[in-house]
Amino acid sequence: LQTKIAGIEVKSDLTEKEQKIKLLLLSDKVKTQRLITLWLFIGVLIFLLSALFLLFQLKQKQNKLNTLKMRKSIENYIKQIDKVKGINAELVKQEEKDILKNVKKFGLTEREEKILLLISKGYTNNEISEKLFVSINTVKTHTKNIFLKLNVRNRTEAAKIAHNQ
Repeated sequence: LQTKIAGIEVKSDLTEKEQKIKLLLLSDKVKTQRLITLWLFIGVLIFLLSALFLLFQLKQKQNKLNTLKMRKSIENYIKQIDKVKGINAELVKQEEKDILKNVKKFGLTEREEKILLLISKGYTNNEISEKLFVSINTVKTHTKNIFLKLNVRNRTEAAKIAHNQ
């Protein structure tokens, strides 16, 4: 009987130890699974962060390219504007030369010629006085003299003669 009891106790101990071994194996398996899951999560996270970083870098390069394109476009536009300004300035100078050439025969003074140029460009007496740094009365006096010398009655007729003769 004692041997039977001892055999049962040994079997019981053996079963208990086998269950503990199974539990330990299961516990190790769970820990291994958790580690694998954790490493997979870390790997996916690193991949996503790398992808985001690369996208950010690409976006920055795209922005730089767009900025360079815009800068080039603006530079070309400014060159075109400068070209047009140069052409316009030349046309204005030529027009002024033509006007001065047209009115030389009327014997205007240099100041009267300048005032006639400004009148023909549509400036008012106030604007002319500010531009030439003289009083309005001086401009009016010169204007009267211009009218007398050109034999006209108003600014419009004076401008016509300056442009057409």
